[in-house]
Amino acid sequence: SSLVMRAGLTSCEQGFGSTNQRRCGSEDSGQDFGRGVDATMGFTPASDDAEAVVDELDLLLTGGRLSPHVRQVILRKYLHRKDGWGEEDAVLHAMQLFTLSLEFHSTNFNALGEPRVKSAYATVGGVRGDYKAVVVLFMNGGLDSYSLLVPHSGCEPHPTHADLHAEYMEVRGVVAFQKTDLLQIDVPDGGPNRTHPCSRMGLNPVSDTVKDLYEDGSLALLANIGSLIDPVADKHEYRSGSLRLPPGLFSHSDQQEAAQNVYAQSMAMSGVLGRIMGVLTDYDSPFEVESYSISGSGLILEGGPVPPTTVDDSGSNRFGWYSSVSSDLDEMLANSSRSVFGETMARQMQAAFEATENLGQRLADSTTATAFGNSGIERQFEQVAKVINAARKGAWTGKPERQAFFVQQGGFDAHGGPAGTQNGLANIDNALSSFTTEMLVTGAWDDVVVLTASDFARTLTDNGLGTDHGWGGNMFIAGGLVRGGQVFGKFPNRYAECDDGCPLNIDARGRLIPTTPWEGVWRGVAEWYGVQQERLDEILPNAKLFEAEGRRTEEDISMYHPDKPILDQHDLFKPAPPSPPATPPAPPHPPPGPRPQACLPLVEDRFCYGTSHTAQMRPAVDAADCRAACTDYSEANSQQGCCRFTPHAEGVSDRSCDFSLGDKRITGGDWQPSVDRLNLFEGSSGECCPRRGRDGACNADEIKPMPPTPSPPPPPTPSPPPPPPPTPSPPPPMPPPPPPP
Repeated sequence: SSLVMRAGLTSCEQGFGSTNQRRCGSEDSGQDFGRGVDATMGFTPASDDAEAVVDELDLLLTGGRLSPHVRQVILRKYLHRKDGWGEEDAVLHAMQLFTLSLEFHSTNFNALGEPRVKSAYATVGGVRGDYKAVVVLFMNGGLDSYSLLVPHSGCEPHPTHADLHAEYMEVRGVVAFQKTDLLQIDVPDGGPNRTHPCSRMGLNPVSDTVKDLYEDGSLALLANIGSLIDPVADKHEYRSGSLRLPPGLFSHSDQQEAAQNVYAQSMAMSGVLGRIMGVLTDYDSPFEVESYSISGSGLILEGGPVPPTTVDDSGSNRFGWYSSVSSDLDEMLANSSRSVFGETMARQMQAAFEATENLGQRLADSTTATAFGNSGIERQFEQVAKVINAARKGAWTGKPERQAFFVQQGGFDAHGGPAGTQNGLANIDNALSSFTTEMLVTGAWDDVVVLTASDFARTLTDNGLGTDHGWGGNMFIAGGLVRGGQVFGKFPNRYAECDDGCPLNIDARGRLIPTTPWEGVWRGVAEWYGVQQERLDEILPNAKLFEAEGRRTEEDISMYHPDKPILDQHDLFKPAPPSPPATPPAPPHPPPGPRPQACLPLVEDRFCYGTSHTAQMRPAVDAADCRAACTDYSEANSQQGCCRFTPHAEGVSDRSCDFSLGDKRITGGDWQPSVDRLNLFEGSSGECCPRRGRDGACNADEIKPMPPTPSPPPPPTPSPPPPPPPTPSPPPPMPPPPPPP
């Protein structure tokens, strides 16, 4: 109502109104704001006096019950808007605030209590640390699930036909598939004298991903499952009136509720996932839980400790005008209310606004590594993947431990033919393909379960064009730890209605009594999710009726019913793989070696990135600081020598330095990194690279090793002292004088 006051009856701004094809403008952008509005709400006050205007709105909208505090807030905001935007805008704003007041939403007196401590309670719980998510895929309209899973071959002997597929072809008529059309899968417990009538079954021709996941061991099929209160052995018990049957059998609304609350006798029961969440937050060490509906209001999430957050397939359903009223709303709700109704409304309203705003921002920042298609269910699964990715990466203030999601594909009410069924199953298969790929890529597949449900199956016989409302049908459960590659429950061994040997077919149209209740799969999911065994009765009160002693041992029942209709965690799930051993501490890094010498000046060219960067600096930045920041940045990005910097100051305290790696010449003008090159005159690598690619890698054939540093000449070796002059030989002795004559 607050949005209708401001914008009128329109589908823009996530509002009400018929969907229009016109572009929704924005008030802030100055675009046309007429935008295909179906109707507007107008009000002309009887007086232009501000207090008289507020009093008149109080009488019309809140019966004169507006508290003095809220009245003063609205009066003050009215005067402010009137001065700034005019009287018409002020009246609209006041009307909008009235529709957000507690007095507008409750009829008793709103007495104020203590000052409110504002806090979003979008999550509840503790710090256990593990993470699990359940995604419920609801196929609205009643899936013709006997076109999802079909008998193929290796079947037990048949009393009237060549095999069960031959009977299937005759009974199903215009909606039947030939064997050659089906995607074949092996059924481990199928064949003569086994649980299922055939050892090989067929999947719908458009269900390639379902087949791949089944054969990969991460998807299991659930045969003949549906809503029950008491176990119904056969059509005679069904007709006897001695057992409780779900009210509104074959009714869309009743059976949608029964499939989602898993307590078929009461449409007032809360959703099964809501009850699970309630138990998980009721332990001494509670779980932190969150719930999300990606397709409108999902009953299955209701009744939990936290209201489910509604997200559409394009992101969070954020209140388009919240920013214009958020501070005003905080003032109006500054104090708690002594009215139980008023305080409940206040908490719900604050939680809804805060949750959608916070989630909207997280989704805007979250991405997927996998491309998703454009169908509605594919976009829904994309939003689920984004929320899971953001939660597991720690984008939440308190990391959630359990998340629940509701997604929905419609169009399965196949009275007029099988086209809707085939289109819906094809879209689901594409969505599963993208979603499971994303979960595998991000490592979340072991922590996620996808569980399908529908109103009911459809009649086995056709109506000439399509099929009508039935009862028990076939679903599937998928996840990294699901015990896949098998069919749980018991697939029917007859399609036709007959007096002998067809106990589950209650009429000639082929409506089958379910042999596994919805409780049969939810017990194992609840245990895997963290519910302890002693609390299971609170969640699934009817489950014990299917485990009564002696009930399942009677021959006429066990022949057509599974031995174990209620599956526990060990039936449905493989044990989680052991945690990997702790990573040993890394050895200490060796001391750094000597820094390589700088490259000598070169004349060769190299590529530069051509990217810009702004570094926040201390006050009084100067050119030397900027050059140092650019040098560090360029070295970290293998772009030495490409710096272009401009020191500047913005404002009084915000000092920064803008620099780029080659996007501007020194003399100005655009830098073209793919054409121009920059001379390299500095650097710190151990090699001089004449040219680097955009990735910073040097072209191998152009690496020029660092020129060797010339060795200094050796010091001159001192010459030895000259040898002393030789000692002169003594003169030879004089001969004796000759004798005298």
